[in-house]
Amino acid sequence: MKQKLLLEQGASNGDMWSNIGKVRNRGIEALVKFVPVQTKDWYWDVTLSFAKNKNEILELQNGKEDMRAEKWFIGKPIDVIYDLNMTGICTQEYANEVITVGDVTGTRSEIYSWFEGCMTFEDLNQDGQINDADRQIIGQELPKWTGNLSTSLQYKNWDFSIAVTTKQGHKLNSPFMDEFTDYSDRGRTKLSMDFYIPQGAPIFNYTWDGKDYGSLTSDPTVVTKETIVGSYPYPMNFEGINHGGTTGWRTGKTTLYNPNGVVDASYVKVKNITVGYTFDKQLLSKIHVQSLRVYANVLNPFIFTNYKGFDPE
Repeated sequence: MKQKLLLEQGASNGDMWSNIGKVRNRGIEALVKFVPVQTKDWYWDVTLSFAKNKNEILELQNGKEDMRAEKWFIGKPIDVIYDLNMTGICTQEYANEVITVGDVTGTRSEIYSWFEGCMTFEDLNQDGQINDADRQIIGQELPKWTGNLSTSLQYKNWDFSIAVTTKQGHKLNSPFMDEFTDYSDRGRTKLSMDFYIPQGAPIFNYTWDGKDYGSLTSDPTVVTKETIVGSYPYPMNFEGINHGGTTGWRTGKTTLYNPNGVVDASYVKVKNITVGYTFDKQLLSKIHVQSLRVYANVLNPFIFTNYKGFDPE
């Protein structure tokens, strides 16, 4: 493991690298190829591969002491995602529930300042505050396992092949989510998000004549008749509550935490589909051609994933 260290002032180079730890990688790889069908006219082969790797930090600069600022922890992978853990949208019932944290008893609204429609986070050390001390490992960037499937099928002069790959068990910080879930930026198009909207919240109903911006009007009496339960916090135009996301929600103005940008990056992708036809050599000899094959090839036609972004690969 390498860490960049600063040199003393006046040095010709501003930094140097230091070997400050040990990392171990252990895993397995397996490959199987078989031919289920092989006749005069038919041929079918299948190749499967599987790989699993466990990356683990064994030692750091001070022996067995974690380097929290670098997000390096003994016994954990080198590329962990270390942030607050989101626990869901706060309902009115949840905000009003009386709990005891340490020596303090009160509602969640009183202790954490949570309100209906905001995002909630795990209070890891149970001190009644959501802050840097509540960061924890919420994922890793390296896949826990990968796999590949490739198969080809031939019938007389026709051939068909397909290749599928998968990576599972990892998360990524999605730039897409950083861009489009920024509640502090109201000037650009956002995602079509299933917001949690409390009962009685104002509904967007502006009208104007198409010419004079002074004609913009909104009826404040138009509100939601019932609560709309969603997976994203209710956006609000108040910086004090981080525009509805509360402490841990990343915006362009609050970048200390970023759990809302962390997404599951597991996927199954069809990498390649090919269909071809090889012309008979006896027929080709009549036009003095030795071999000819025509084919159609499609790259990356399908991907199956919960990743929120353009491509998890």
